[in-house]
Amino acid sequence: TSSQEIGHDKIKTKRLLREHGVPVLDDVVAHTAQEVLQALSDTAWYVIKPHDSGAGAGVFLIKKEAEKIFLYIHGKWTEGFVTDQRKRNGATVVVLRYRTRFALKKHIYKLVLVEPYFNDDPEGFASIRCTVIGDTVVEAVKRVNKKNVTSNVSSGGKARAVTLLKEQEALAVKALQTIGADYAGVDFLVCNGKTAVGEIN
Repeated sequence: TSSQEIGHDKIKTKRLLREHGVPVLDDVVAHTAQEVLQALSDTAWYVIKPHDSGAGAGVFLIKKEAEKIFLYIHGKWTEGFVTDQRKRNGATVVVLRYRTRFALKKHIYKLVLVEPYFNDDPEGFASIRCTVIGDTVVEAVKRVNKKNVTSNVSSGGKARAVTLLKEQEALAVKALQTIGADYAGVDFLVCNGKTAVGEIN
């Protein structure tokens, strides 16, 4: 459906939400490795993610120090490398490589979303997933991961039921209606008492 198409594309989702006054994080859409590096400053943390994937695939907490980049993986900072790669069809993709204890891993991005890190939860990397049907929030869970920025349960996050603030409930319903869906999971990020929509599934 058209709402699924919007929800699957994080760029479309954020543009539409922003146009309708729904709070989302500022971001940079990077087409090349150089643009990724230019979007990072040495004084802040960021989250990078693909524009067209879910379940935490390709999502990393990242920082830059002296023109080197580091990813927070499994509870520690690991050096990473961002390069461009030209495909046979002439298209250029961004490749992120990093080494784990056992292997050299990589993620390929058609486009890279670079967002400011937005979280101050003392428990760890946290997000709120609320399920919305029509104009009703039927459930909400807080997901926390202590070792990776993706709080998805599939990535090691732990979830527990929470009660939303009335403003958050209204925000979740508005986000659902903005993309024209009847049913969705709306993800919130919370920092300094402010709530932003991360994405809609």
